[in-house]
Amino acid sequence: MNKGRLCKLVNEILQNSGNVEFKRIQTLLGEFGFDCRQPKKGSRHYIFRKSGIRKNISIPKERPVGKVYVKQVIEILKLEEWYETNC
Repeated sequence: MNKGRLCKLVNEILQNSGNVEFKRIQTLLGEFGFDCRQPKKGSRHYIFRKSGIRKNISIPKERPVGKVYVKQVIEILKLEEWYETNC
């Protein structure tokens, strides 16, 4: 994904954290170098992890993703700072 599209995605998530589709979060985390592990039987939570970051991110595949999970992603990635610096 080019920088312009990534900036647009980050802005979309920052402005509307209460209505973000799982696929958008998955794309964002992938762009920031996170690997996705699909859930085991009986679970709907996907695990995102990246070496160098201690805390894994667990997100249920829902439409839309719960605001608390989106805020967790924003905090871990420091998206507000990233957006101000890069866009």
